[in-house]
Amino acid sequence: EHLTRLRAWGLTTFRLIVTWEAVEHKGPGLYDFEYLEYIKQVVKKAGDYGISVWIDPHQDVWSRWSGGDGAPSWTLDLVGFNTSRIYESGAAITHQGYGDPYPRMMWPSNHQRLATGTMFTLFFAGRKYAPNMTLGKDNANVQDFLQGHYFAAFRKVAEILKDQDNVIGFDTLNEPNAGMAGWKDLTVKGLFRQGWTHSWWQAMLMGEGMTQETEHYRLPFIYTGTRTLNKKGQRAWKDGVPCIWRRAGVWDFDNASGEPVLLKPDHFLPEGSTGGVMEGNGQHFVDRFMVPFYLSFAENVRSQMPGALIFLDPNCDFEDHNNMRCPKFEGETEGFVWAPHWYDFVLLIAKEFRSWGTISKRFPPHPVFGATNVVGEWAKQLSELRGCAGGIGKKGVATIIGEIGIPFDLNEKAAFRGGDWSIQVAAMDSTMKALDRALLSATLWNYTPDNTNQKGDLWNDEDLSIFSRDQQKDAGCVYSGGRALSAIIRPLLFRTAGTPLSMEFDARERVWKCEFEVDVSVTAPTLVFVPEYQYPAGFTVWAPLGTVKRFGERQTIEYTPGHGAITGDKHTITLFS
Repeated sequence: EHLTRLRAWGLTTFRLIVTWEAVEHKGPGLYDFEYLEYIKQVVKKAGDYGISVWIDPHQDVWSRWSGGDGAPSWTLDLVGFNTSRIYESGAAITHQGYGDPYPRMMWPSNHQRLATGTMFTLFFAGRKYAPNMTLGKDNANVQDFLQGHYFAAFRKVAEILKDQDNVIGFDTLNEPNAGMAGWKDLTVKGLFRQGWTHSWWQAMLMGEGMTQETEHYRLPFIYTGTRTLNKKGQRAWKDGVPCIWRRAGVWDFDNASGEPVLLKPDHFLPEGSTGGVMEGNGQHFVDRFMVPFYLSFAENVRSQMPGALIFLDPNCDFEDHNNMRCPKFEGETEGFVWAPHWYDFVLLIAKEFRSWGTISKRFPPHPVFGATNVVGEWAKQLSELRGCAGGIGKKGVATIIGEIGIPFDLNEKAAFRGGDWSIQVAAMDSTMKALDRALLSATLWNYTPDNTNQKGDLWNDEDLSIFSRDQQKDAGCVYSGGRALSAIIRPLLFRTAGTPLSMEFDARERVWKCEFEVDVSVTAPTLVFVPEYQYPAGFTVWAPLGTVKRFGERQTIEYTPGHGAITGDKHTITLFS
């Protein structure tokens, strides 16, 4: 059912979530082979429908036990966390701990709470910032132990899938984060202020069982006063296990007074740096810690699937206004793909869409007014992400936007009650127009088969699924249940025998036009997806410089340049009702 739907919608590649927890939840080195076989069968079935897959080792704020998803609970357990006390101690704000209604977009604030911040710091930079922290029978540094098991788990996934020809590659790790690495001063609060907001130093004190007065903010980052956290004095750590950062010499208790003392407020600041993350430490983190991680992940996956594409997911850092920093590789980057994520911040956080205005992502942010300018601003942001890929390796790499989408529960879920989806259609159309203008492909986040109006995507009160059972009125119709399909299902260039120059679609008039520069050395035709959804009564093609073949059952046309065409010629294809 779902694969038939996706294929009919023209979505011929999907990014398949596979979490580390699902693969290795029983303990280090203990794999769930029943789950791995299930994943293999899903991938195989997708191949039967002509759908390609890339594997997404998904995580958000590290783990379910720290407010998101991804890593197994034993990763927290082995470094000393008491997972049953993480919420009560203030080390994370979890949906299961807080209950319903869960505050809007609260989960990203866990990036600056003790559990998530500690785990990411140890995972990427444990050798540097916790050199004496060892795990396992070989007494490996915590970074080597955690990364080693992560690599091995997804090497096992690659081994299971190596004979599935429709698997094109692996993402490296969804939305990784620097944790505390690069932080200038542990007493300074972060920029992303949602809910209970505190410094890393306060986070460490709460983890030790100390009550803290913290600032509180509501969206859009408005100060609402103070709150008291960890009133019961719960330690985030296991009984008898000291805080990791105390062991690392970041802080300790004063011998005379017994009071906690911060000894190294700049413990996580790179050598020779005088600024915070926003003054360039983000680049240091990417080059020193992310690049070796990318290379090791690629080596492990390609030991089983030599031709696998490796989709580089960049550091997701709310403190760095230029967080899509170009990683610097000294060697070859053959088969690497730059796969940043993009969302309009106002649309995602506020869950409101105003076609006439948004806020730029450039620092300092500034307002952008006018519907045309909004799409132009979004296209510019997307183009800048693609521009980063040109600096990766010696020749640059290809770009795909690894995630893009809109929340469908806009304006307090008004569409669910009244049935008017025009705002969602407008928001998605603006998003897709920006993609077309930037000449980029993307994977839409997301398709959730069991999405409902009440519970959304069944994760932290998010609702970005392009399908929902609650919108499905006719189970026999492949389009029923789809959301904003008039914006999503649109003509597009599947393959181009040359270089695309422009592409645009007027969803209201159903007119699509593309221009590209011909390369006559490419003998295969240009392939265009022409959705029946947009042209149920048929369509007309205007392509004056070539010939067109139609393949109705595949919803495609093939375009071949006419005799006499030379490389560099500009050709156009126009579709209309």
